[in-house]
Amino acid sequence: MVLTEPARPAVTVAGDSEFRVVRVLAASVGVGGVIFGLLALPSFVAQIDRVAPFTSVVTFSVVVGVPLALGLAARWASMGMLRGLAAAASISYLLAIVVWEIVRPGPLAGAETNPWLLSITAIPVACLAIARPGMLIWPYAIVVSFFAVTMRFQALGSTPNALLPSVQGALYILFFATLFGELTVVAQLGARRIDLELQNAWEESSTAAARIARQRERGRFEALIHDGIISTLLMAGRGGARPDPDVVAQAAQTAAQLETLRGATSRDEGAPVRLDELVTRLARLARGSTVPIAFSARVARRLREEVTVPRESASAIVDAAAEAVRNSLRHASPRGASVSRSIAVAYGERGLLVDVRDNGAGFDPPAVPAARLGIARSILGRMEAVPDGEATVTSRVGYGTLVTLRLGPGAEGDPGEGGGPGTAAGGAAERRAGAAAASDSYADLLQLSSVPARIMVALFVAVHAVLAFGSLAAGMSLWAVLLSFLAIAAAGVWATWPGPDPLPLSWSWAIVGVVFATTVLQTLQLQPGGWPEYATWHLGANTILLLTLELRGRIRLAWIGYSIMAATTIVWAVAVGLGGLVGLDLVIRHAGTLLVGTFFAIWIKRATATLRTVNAERMSRAGHEAATVASLQEREEQLRRLDRLALPLISTIARGQTLSAADRHRCLLLEATLRDGVRGRGLYVTELTDAAFAARERGVDVVLLDDGGGEGYDPLLVSAIVDTVVGELALLEGPGARLTARILPPGRSTFASVIVEARETRMIDVTQGGGILHTVL
Repeated sequence: MVLTEPARPAVTVAGDSEFRVVRVLAASVGVGGVIFGLLALPSFVAQIDRVAPFTSVVTFSVVVGVPLALGLAARWASMGMLRGLAAAASISYLLAIVVWEIVRPGPLAGAETNPWLLSITAIPVACLAIARPGMLIWPYAIVVSFFAVTMRFQALGSTPNALLPSVQGALYILFFATLFGELTVVAQLGARRIDLELQNAWEESSTAAARIARQRERGRFEALIHDGIISTLLMAGRGGARPDPDVVAQAAQTAAQLETLRGATSRDEGAPVRLDELVTRLARLARGSTVPIAFSARVARRLREEVTVPRESASAIVDAAAEAVRNSLRHASPRGASVSRSIAVAYGERGLLVDVRDNGAGFDPPAVPAARLGIARSILGRMEAVPDGEATVTSRVGYGTLVTLRLGPGAEGDPGEGGGPGTAAGGAAERRAGAAAASDSYADLLQLSSVPARIMVALFVAVHAVLAFGSLAAGMSLWAVLLSFLAIAAAGVWATWPGPDPLPLSWSWAIVGVVFATTVLQTLQLQPGGWPEYATWHLGANTILLLTLELRGRIRLAWIGYSIMAATTIVWAVAVGLGGLVGLDLVIRHAGTLLVGTFFAIWIKRATATLRTVNAERMSRAGHEAATVASLQEREEQLRRLDRLALPLISTIARGQTLSAADRHRCLLLEATLRDGVRGRGLYVTELTDAAFAARERGVDVVLLDDGGGEGYDPLLVSAIVDTVVGELALLEGPGARLTARILPPGRSTFASVIVEARETRMIDVTQGGGILHTVL
């Protein structure tokens, strides 16, 4: 059987989540390049003759075409190619500015006094953020803003009156471009954080799944060891030279079970069992007993045929029920008293229930010695080793015993499904994946309430303060402008305030109300005869508020707000005699911004929804694979151990061959050694088991117990207790000597204790710090 490590999800610093987000960003940049290119087209056409037409066409084609190529490549290109195209777009834009500065077309006449290159500044900054997500976008945006001052100042005729609008335009470009750049950076960093969280979650859930699978496989073998191997060796060792036929049959059955396990695959061994078949097997168990056992089944005929149980779970139920019957036959009627026994099967909301009951002698469960493994391993442990399985044993002296086996609804299986060794571990992985994926909603991905968002809000407020109060003109009310500015600033803070996403409707409508109120208030300040260039600052500011609404899940409401703003502006323009086209020209460019935001918001939401599904599936698959590998590894370890220790003797007994006195003595020694592995798991290391075997050959009574859980111990502490026990065993000789080693339950100051009974009785404690304490009792 060849084992392979489970495939680790490809989660590196530039992992799946980041790649998916980069694809969305690249597609958004492509759409944005087309939209802003179309908005810049009238300016480009009006200014084409101010620069060499061929140069202008080439420049426009490159500046708009490279982002478009990036968008078109988003679905198929590699991460490296996308980052390369993005870098080319940001570099080509800087080169276009350099070309403009070299040509220096001079003042631009007419309405198109804004160089067309300044209409698409957000796109190259976003491209740079894709190429190199980090702080580089800020110096890049500052350089672009500096050139914006010089280009605009020149376009306006280089007069003193041209300085203020040039600076205002550069500040707005700085804010607007870095806003898109920061969104691009934060989205990638958020995706990178998801990848890292996924990697950590993968490691944790895979480790947990492997641990659970190992525990279940170990419990499965412990039940087999107790029911088949230990009991066979014990009866053979205490019997005569010719093994009893029952012992031979049990040895043959045990050997066959080991062979079946050796040939098992990594998946669930066999197809699932119909409930009808399971009921039949339990009925056969009752009928095959040497004493009468009543059997009843309260399961609808339809359910018997429709409901299936994983084969491993079905075997666990039948084997645990058989062990309960054996215990009843051995202990329920010690003096030959009449005892009634029954097996009852029921299926309902709690799942599958199997009750094995007798009215015999009963016993006190807490008084059962730890060395007795029939209940702990063959019943309780066996049921705990399967997904959603559990067992309870209720008994009272003189009132009989009730063993209840339950297989919960989650393990009943759909027709055609099996459990597999990683089923429950896979469920744990899915829950862990849910925790990992909980942070990949689009709002968390964009971190709209983070420190960078606060910085952008502060820049938003500062820039629009310069635009608002720097554009006051005769006839405008300072108080009206101040009121509008404060309302928009407050709405900006409000829109990015930490809260649920989508943003609550009451908050969202309040922001739309601010957009309407400030549009009315500021529009009434505009004089039909003309106004300063940035006196319409509120339109851009309100568009940013609506863009934030989109990013917080309120796309439809954002467009309602924009429609209100556009209608108000157009109605005003018509009312004052400017005409609807003037009003439309004031708002149309902002529709482009909102449209880019709409595509981005929709795509990023879809991408994060896909991420949640993909990550959960990947985590579930990784957990299942880790559990499968761990289960197979544990199975191989157990089989190797049993092949080395017990299989030769079991095979000899199964063939019915004569056992010598030495063979029978070795049966008892091996029975004790295997029992150590079940009840003293943490002490079951080769060095110690060999020493215990040799000591038992000399007649020493050796007991190894583990009450600490069986795994996860500090290797130094295990080494200390093993060395101590091995050393003490080497000194003990003959009957009458006894050594009991025990790992104590967690939470105690002592890790393990050893009691040595020979000429004197001594206790040796291994502390949690690794110290060795000797006490003479």
